[in-house]
Amino acid sequence: MKNMSTLSRSWLSCLESNYDVASQILMNRDIDTALRSYGVDASTIRAIPTGSDDVRPMSIFREWACAQDSALGIAEHGNGHTFSPTSTAKSLVTDFSGWHKQLASSIAAHWANRMKNVTAQERKNADGQTYVRKQYKTLGVAHKYKLVDLYVRGLRLRVPQDSEVGSAIMQHANIPLDKKSIAVIEAFLQMAKRSTTMGDIKSEQQYQHYQELARNICQQLELPSGNHPSKLVFDTFAWHHPKAQAEYMKSPPKTSEFKFVP
Repeated sequence: MKNMSTLSRSWLSCLESNYDVASQILMNRDIDTALRSYGVDASTIRAIPTGSDDVRPMSIFREWACAQDSALGIAEHGNGHTFSPTSTAKSLVTDFSGWHKQLASSIAAHWANRMKNVTAQERKNADGQTYVRKQYKTLGVAHKYKLVDLYVRGLRLRVPQDSEVGSAIMQHANIPLDKKSIAVIEAFLQMAKRSTTMGDIKSEQQYQHYQELARNICQQLELPSGNHPSKLVFDTFAWHHPKAQAEYMKSPPKTSEFKFVP
């Protein structure tokens, strides 16, 4: 992997020019497709099958996520949430890295425990042949962190933006790595374009490496005084800006519904 001295100035300028638009998209509740499911949508969770109709992957995740919200002092109230910060919420603010590490260990243990006695069911394919459904008894590195980081990303809309917790999330939250963010990170590093996937993250070291690359990219941004660059805004840029989409889409849209500049 190249070092940060190879960062593309044109990509940095593009992100700087579109940072505010990406930030507005990130904080727009009407755009978030996983607002009611703790940050994880159906397409993501389908990639981690349990192999059983009796134990759904989304139900396992929701159980865990609900417990994490409760530990932070977040409770559903009507169509919104109330927030009464706990000692865990304080830990998020004072030691985000340690809190995040605990989340990753927690979800891995919860998933393994719930899947311990789940037997993969059989199905028949179009030719009438019987096969055993795929299942994940445990979470690999890529899936574990994708679920954790999507959960953390979702917190931005469940706690007050002007709270210490809200500020800590925007300043420290990691990117939910996938083919889009990985491809755009590599574009910033002027690496050769390639087909990327969430499965590229096979180890803790690779996960940390890409997060550090994203962090360093954000630190190079020249934003108005007082603004703390957020990796979540970088990720939103990677998802929605046409130039970024061209790095991982065969036929990216020619125009965007958002007010991006080239």
